[in-house]
Amino acid sequence: MAYQFYQRSMSKNKDHEWLKARTLHVKGLSPDDRSGNYLKHVLERVIGPHGGEVLAVHLVPDFVNQLELEGKILDLKDL
Repeated sequence: MAYQFYQRSMSKNKDHEWLKARTLHVKGLSPDDRSGNYLKHVLERVIGPHGGEVLAVHLVPDFVNQLELEGKILDLKDL
């Protein structure tokens, strides 16, 4: 009962807090799924039967290796 009341009250205003409560962060995706279509398909299979839907999939690449390489390039240019 308390959960349903909380759900209804949180769904009245669709603001930043509403979106933050419904955002999923996933780490360690397959390199073959560069567009996120497979991830979207899997999530829709899980939440679809409960009335949920995937609004968007936004993939952010891991920049750690790229930053290390750029640092090494700058070091070589300084030599």
